[in-house]
Amino acid sequence: MKRQLFSVLGILSFVLMPMTSALAATQPTQEQIDAAKATAAEAKQNAVDAASAAGVTFDQYKVKLIELLDKAVSKLDTAEETLKNNAYLSQATKDELVKGLNTLEAKLVDYKNAADDATSLSDLENLNKQVIELLKQNRTVIQEAMRSGIMVIAGEMVESIQIIVDKAEAMLKTLEIQCDVVVRDDASKADKVDVTGEKIEDEIAQLEDYGTQLQANITAKDKEATKATMKAAAQVAAQLAKDIAYLQQLCAS
Repeated sequence: MKRQLFSVLGILSFVLMPMTSALAATQPTQEQIDAAKATAAEAKQNAVDAASAAGVTFDQYKVKLIELLDKAVSKLDTAEETLKNNAYLSQATKDELVKGLNTLEAKLVDYKNAADDATSLSDLENLNKQVIELLKQNRTVIQEAMRSGIMVIAGEMVESIQIIVDKAEAMLKTLEIQCDVVVRDDASKADKVDVTGEKIEDEIAQLEDYGTQLQANITAKDKEATKATMKAAAQVAAQLAKDIAYLQQLCAS
């Protein structure tokens, strides 16, 4: 019998349903404890026998399931670090998104613990089915959450672009005065100063255009276009920073 393990590696922003367990209301006797251990051991052996007959051992299934959950948790940790290092996000947005990732990670750890404590192949299969069904039920919610997260980042990036543009324009005006003095003393730098200055002006104009385009993408709720514009704007912003640093070096007194 073919058994398909779920993949949770692409999960970034949804909350799993809590797992529940039944606890005994009274303190068990030693006889009850011994009987429970014997029953659990027998159930596990039966599961091993059944899985072996199907070509998959109980332990293999458990190891694979736990391995997938470990990878999912690792992916979430990476996503969390990426969010924390995002220069375009406000601290409030970072805190909100990281909180969601931490909640999800805690639920994945719950599933991992449940898989580790499983005593039968049916326990593992039920865990697998629960997560698959949960993903199906929450597919729209997950997509909307991801879309909203991107739009929040994009909205804050629009504000960041304007701040970058304003600072770059102010720095360029200051450097124009500084560079005029340097070029008068060293005419060999004139061409490089002119070319770099024009390049910076073009990059500032590009960033302004990307800011306008990004706002239009957000209004249209176009996630793919938003992501593409964000990437392009980030690249121009990075190059702008390099070019300003180079012009500062050229015109250093």
